[in-house]
Amino acid sequence: MPRKKEYIEEEVIKKALALFWVKGFEMTSMEMLEREMGINKFSIYSSFGSKEGLYLECIKFYRKETAAMLNKLKTSNNGVLGIKQYFYDYMAFTREGIYCKGCFMVNTTDELGEKIGPNVQGVIGGFMQEITELFMNNLKQDVDTDSIAKQVEYLIMSNIAMVTVSKMFTENQMNNYIENIFKNI
Repeated sequence: MPRKKEYIEEEVIKKALALFWVKGFEMTSMEMLEREMGINKFSIYSSFGSKEGLYLECIKFYRKETAAMLNKLKTSNNGVLGIKQYFYDYMAFTREGIYCKGCFMVNTTDELGEKIGPNVQGVIGGFMQEITELFMNNLKQDVDTDSIAKQVEYLIMSNIAMVTVSKMFTENQMNNYIENIFKNI
């Protein structure tokens, strides 16, 4: 008879996400995860299969945490201004808490590069595809259709750069950065 879990899975995933977000995948040991999550290795392996399985669940949870911002962009009728608001919202989200941690998915890509497993890569790819489509749909409200694809590429790269440098620069510097991005749209 399987043992009953004595923890709430979402709560331990949140704790693991916080640790992975600060330390990265490779620098986070199983011992660190045990301490942070408050459960033993057996429970981690039993629930998630492996450290990578736990990491995948953290990425999925992160995606759920960003869903409100994406839904706001999805329902926006403000064109370029809706995308600009998304930039401000996303920057604020990635700077919450004690640490300026940047975007968890961008951090993952920066750290693991080609070593990203196919499951993790699939979730990150799906996230990027959704943002691309949302940017495109919002740009169609304001921009000449011939230039939309180039504008979307520019915005995606600007967004990635923004969340990467948001760990180092002040809020005022970041606000100036966002304003400059949208002067070119």
